Amino acid sequence: MNSFSVLGIIVSAISILAIETEAYTWPIPYQSVSNRPKNDPYCQAGLVPFCPTGKSVNSMPFVDPSDIVEVFALKKPVWSFKYGPLMGFFNIMHDGLGFRSKKTGLNYTMEWYELDQLFNCTFPHLLEDGNLKWCNQGALCVYDGINDTVWNQYGFIKKVSEVSGSQYNQFANWSLYDNNTAIYYETWSIYNNNNTDNSQVMFFDSFDCASWVLSFMQWVPNLMEMLSLIIQD
Repeated sequence: MNSFSVLGIIVSAISILAIETEAYTWPIPYQSVSNRPKNDPYCQAGLVPFCPTGKSVNSMPFVDPSDIVEVFALKKPVWSFKYGPLMGFFNIMHDGLGFRSKKTGLNYTMEWYELDQLFNCTFPHLLEDGNLKWCNQGALCVYDGINDTVWNQYGFIKKVSEVSGSQYNQFANWSLYDNNTAIYYETWSIYNNNNTDNSQVMFFDSFDCASWVLSFMQWVPNLMEMLSLIIQD
């Protein structure tokens, strides 16, 4: 079984704290790639494989441009299928988006999350040769239907908007591109101190399921305030 270590995080944190904040532009931008590399075979999901009921890679449901598509914010505790509401007590939550075509009545769920589950993305593995290996790829999982029971049992499904079929298709096309270029799941937001005044500097921002949900806002900007509140709920 793979073992992981916080050693790399501790070393990195010490290094970051030693940096002169004035010498750089912060935060460091998210590092995208030109094409998604194959996932390292060393990296394995533990509890359940990634996207077991999802559509094939690089496939996406599209709708008639004249359609009206309902948009739903989805939230539930991480690993609720195994631990029920437990993670919710620690505010460790998972976010997704649901879509429903008014013309066809078909529903779709879209979730961006870790290929190899949360702890593998959060902590590096300490190898026998002393090197560190990160298993921190994230990807989009798209599947038919919205499972009311799964999301409502310990979380919620909230309708947040309606968009045109054309808007939805633009978002779907962008999601395919984004899934092949924005591949890193980043659990941590790193700051230079715990202050809430102007002395606080963010070095690295997190990028997780909620970050991906908020990216929908570039297609429907008027949803920003509503979705932000729902994600922080």
